[in-house]
Amino acid sequence: MNRYWEKLARLKENELETINPVMRHVMASFIDPLSNGIKQRFVDAQKRPGRKTAAVSLLYWAHQDVLALQTLQTVLDAISRPQRYQTVAMRIAREVHNELRFQLFEAQEPPLFKAVNKHINDSPFAYRRSYRQKVMVHAMNKYEVMWDEWTTEQLYSVGVFLLDSLIEYTNIVSVDRYFSSMRGKKQSTIKVRPTEEFEKWMQNQHEACAELRPRMIPMLCPPKPWTGPREGGYLTDRFRSDLVPGRRARGINVDRSYDAMPIVYEAINHLQSTPWRVNQFVLDTVTHLWDNGLELPDVRRFDVELPPRAPEGAPPEELREAKCARRDVRIENEKMRGRRMAAAQTIGLAKRFAGRAIWFPHRYDFRGRVYPRPQYLQPQGDDLAKGLLEFNEGEKITPVGMTWLKIHAANSFGVDKVSMGDRAGWVEDNWDMIEAVAADPLASREWYEADSPLQFLAACDALVRANDGEPVHLPVGVDGSCNGIQHLAAMSRDELAGKLVNLMPGPVPADIYAVVAEAVNEELDRIIADPKEVKTSKGTVRWTAENVKLMALRWKDFGVTRSLAKRPTMILPYNGTPTAVEKYIDEYVLKTVTKTGTDPFGKDRSDSIAFLTRVIGPAMRAAVKGPVEVMEWTRQMAKSVASSRDPLIWTTPSGFTVVQAYQESRSRRIETKMGDKLIRLTLREETPRYDSGQQRRSLAPNWIHSYDAACLHLTLFEAKLAAVRMGAVHDSYLGHPNAMNTISLLLRKVFVNVYAKENRMEQLRQEIAKHSSADINELVEPPALGGLDIGLVKQSEYFFA
Repeated sequence: MNRYWEKLARLKENELETINPVMRHVMASFIDPLSNGIKQRFVDAQKRPGRKTAAVSLLYWAHQDVLALQTLQTVLDAISRPQRYQTVAMRIAREVHNELRFQLFEAQEPPLFKAVNKHINDSPFAYRRSYRQKVMVHAMNKYEVMWDEWTTEQLYSVGVFLLDSLIEYTNIVSVDRYFSSMRGKKQSTIKVRPTEEFEKWMQNQHEACAELRPRMIPMLCPPKPWTGPREGGYLTDRFRSDLVPGRRARGINVDRSYDAMPIVYEAINHLQSTPWRVNQFVLDTVTHLWDNGLELPDVRRFDVELPPRAPEGAPPEELREAKCARRDVRIENEKMRGRRMAAAQTIGLAKRFAGRAIWFPHRYDFRGRVYPRPQYLQPQGDDLAKGLLEFNEGEKITPVGMTWLKIHAANSFGVDKVSMGDRAGWVEDNWDMIEAVAADPLASREWYEADSPLQFLAACDALVRANDGEPVHLPVGVDGSCNGIQHLAAMSRDELAGKLVNLMPGPVPADIYAVVAEAVNEELDRIIADPKEVKTSKGTVRWTAENVKLMALRWKDFGVTRSLAKRPTMILPYNGTPTAVEKYIDEYVLKTVTKTGTDPFGKDRSDSIAFLTRVIGPAMRAAVKGPVEVMEWTRQMAKSVASSRDPLIWTTPSGFTVVQAYQESRSRRIETKMGDKLIRLTLREETPRYDSGQQRRSLAPNWIHSYDAACLHLTLFEAKLAAVRMGAVHDSYLGHPNAMNTISLLLRKVFVNVYAKENRMEQLRQEIAKHSSADINELVEPPALGGLDIGLVKQSEYFFA
């Protein structure tokens, strides 16, 4: 806002006011109406007799422009997908709360504010939020800069007031009621979603989109190295955050200083020191398509027309089928609107930073997983974001690098279940197509058919440039084979599971998803040959034998492929619930039905998906018995600790301390006036007690994620010692093609070192006992180790491929 007004003042002085029409349009379209609307609400509230709303009394001194901008930016930060009304309202309120407190202190006592902030950052307790708050409050009280923390009710009141103002005075978002069925019970949720009108405006106002960018964006200089729990990342204090934000265990002070975990600090500093740039070839292609209203791969520009309603008086079955068909199209249109919004933001940011070196500040979550702070245009983004980014530092390709570049191109296209040699051979066999795409991607659209179209497009350009002797900037990546099961197989030393996820060498990559799909098809064949009725837990018949046979036949006709089995199998190590499995199967079916135009399930889709979930679950667990035993052991151990009401704490091999402390929450029904309607919403608040069920269910997935993160920390540390630049997307390791041999050796070395000598299950048991009041003898002993030789990972070409 300040930049806008200052620039406008300078333009007025030089009689050039009309030079900045884009931002003026943004102001006129959204910020001004919202600001004026907020002001009018204040005036109306003052005129009305009686008790004023909490929001009016809390915000009476705030400038409406600040409130409008905070509200607008907070909503725009995550506008690409529908979100719960309560979540959005509370996020707006917290942003406004922090901004107003910051402004008040800084405005009244600028030197004091600067001195106090420096004192806190220099303190060894800076990582403790409670310490920061106490020091700030003490300083504000001493110098009579008073500020009372807002309660949950006050935050919610402010958030609803501002969000409702946004809905009333702009046409950016609307609210809809979403219905879902959970375990036979219908539930409804109020969600905020972008309007169709705003989406069209975003598509037509590309320069304005750049002005309405998210707050967290790439940096034009290297991020500040992390030297303490609150010292690192963005240079400005306004965007400074903890190295490890999130929940904190009550009464537990975890040392996360540099001295306590130096490898963790060195790893993140090495990762965020990598300079990137926008891939101009991909940006030019995408910009031409987007600006001319053409479709990007997987981003349809217009909604699909809803199918017609069933005619009046139609039989119930026809009514249900028509209703389901319309629901499917509505869901798909909504997802596509989110993709369009995300694409507009990503392209706008890419245009803004084109031609410049950029860096991405990172931070950890409580498990040690690393995430970039910027949104949309970042290395962990979608295919569009990844395709638009490349390393700023390029090298001429070596013969080894050329092989890795070919493998990356084949992987991006979807040729990733054959040997490395066959992948490189596929590129050579399709060289004419690759050259044609690189020469004119608008005329040669074969890249649209790739699994990762934009990344394949970037690979085509890089291959041709490399072949011509030009420097290559494109990062290539290697991914784990169902990484969660890889860690569980290593922890349990399960040979069968280890073989399925490529912990053992083989001539071609093993494919656990194909194995699960084959087992499911075999079980379907057995069911068709000998169907039996299925009963509910209460003993009533859920499906007759005839229904069971019919559903099995439909699934055989539909086709249970590795693609269908992939997502349910991937979430197995993370305690994927039957509901989550049903969700992923439903998404796959919906995508297939949209593509083919035929639905073999019709009104029986829900039952058919529930049936397949009952079949696919045992098939997955039978394929990986060792990992399943480990997961069950973690649940039993967490259950033993739950009675002590202690958090679960352990340290990973990289030195990162994990604190798992899920707190119970209580819900309250709150009446909210949305426009002229009175609705009832549920507001959740955390309590001091820990949620024993959530603690038990989450131990296995969080433990696995923490070890996955530890392997990345150690690999990044080794890469820094070897002077190798890297990028990372959790279990995907990125590097220049010339460096991939080195990176592949490092990540295998780290994995073997982590698991070869230590019994990590027993280590977890000892650490949880150490940090809780539970006796070690009360914690169940881990399962016996199998006979898998972890050292074979070093010989497995397809461990990460």
